[in-house]
Amino acid sequence: MIFFVYSIDFLNICIIILNDEYSQTYVGMCYKLTHVKSEVEIMEDMIGKIIELDKKASENLIKENQLRIDSEKKISDIKEQKRNEYLEKATANIKALEKEEKIKAVVRLKVIENSYKHKYERIEEIYSQNKDSWIDTIVKRVIET
Repeated sequence: MIFFVYSIDFLNICIIILNDEYSQTYVGMCYKLTHVKSEVEIMEDMIGKIIELDKKASENLIKENQLRIDSEKKISDIKEQKRNEYLEKATANIKALEKEEKIKAVVRLKVIENSYKHKYERIEEIYSQNKDSWIDTIVKRVIET
């Protein structure tokens, strides 16, 4: 903290306080002395005002820090809440997609099974029609060899 004290004349004294740490506190005080005080009284008054201003600046800094901490916590809480909402929606979407895909898979399986069933039936039909002639042909070839 930087203090500037200067006197305009014998009855007017000004004090300027700068807080260079955050460049946030700029305080100016001017005193008009209505009665002549001793140098000790003037210094005591000035020191008292400086201490009072320093306490106020410290209190403001503490409040600002607490506000910053509260804001960071609030942002963190909101972030976590949004993350949880997103995960819930994603989980619900995954479950819905999983259900749809299972239904599609069952339908495809039925189509494939049906196709194989028709092919199997066709092979069985051809076998039933030709089995005697095939057996005769095989036996005849074996005997000829």
